[in-house]
Amino acid sequence: MIINSIYTHKEIFLRQLISNSSDTIDKIYCKDLTDDSLTFNKENYYIKVTDDKENRFLKVSDTGTGMTKEELVSRAIPVYY
Repeated sequence: MIINSIYTHKEIFLRQLISNSSDTIDKIYCKDLTDDSLTFNKENYYIKVTDDKENRFLKVSDTGTGMTKEELVSRAIPVYY
């Protein structure tokens, strides 16, 4: 997957995932400061890392703002085979 093709160190990939999750939560917090229609409740947002030792994997989940389809397409990295 991406970790093997882009990142040479797995811990850098994990740190990047957590950093991206944190940035998305910061994004909604900053939006809340200028948009009266939003309400930021700190308890509703989290970054969670869980492990599955038996299958040897980590799962990173968050409640950040995510990306729109347009954002995802504009930031896509081309893959060459």
